Amino acid sequence: AIGFDPETGTYLDGEGRNGHSSPQVSFNGAPIKWNKVHNLPDHVYFSHQQHVVVGGLQCQNCHGDVETWSAGRIASVDHINTLVDKYPGLIELSKPTLSMGWCIECHNKASIDLASSEYYEEMHNRMKDDVRGNEELRRILEDDKITVKELGGWECAKCHY
Repeated sequence: AIGFDPETGTYLDGEGRNGHSSPQVSFNGAPIKWNKVHNLPDHVYFSHQQHVVVGGLQCQNCHGDVETWSAGRIASVDHINTLVDKYPGLIELSKPTLSMGWCIECHNKASIDLASSEYYEEMHNRMKDDVRGNEELRRILEDDKITVKELGGWECAKCHY
């Protein structure tokens, strides 16, 4: 699988070596020119690290079918929803892209695998080693699904300054 590292502006293959993701991109070691297309309000905090590395979201979940584009653009929720069959794991949403409602809807639907990263594994260990945390963990697991919301993803300060 090939992914994009927003920190360095480069594409990475599944082994973490520098590579490229489409015929339009040839990797020469230089960062890719960043074309900003999303302007979030100043009071909004967004971390690609939290969503891509920790959460395991694919670029297509927020940006659409980027592998077919030659320039950055804003994808509509309708466009992103057409990709659900093409990219397993994409979350079908209904609110306008990058609106607060869209983020909240995603945090309510996105499933978390506590063994998927050190971040969640550490959180899981803290919860199971504490009496109150253990009770909360059992409550969260009643439906056999853990969502971002259930782990605090609706707390205002997670996304707002």
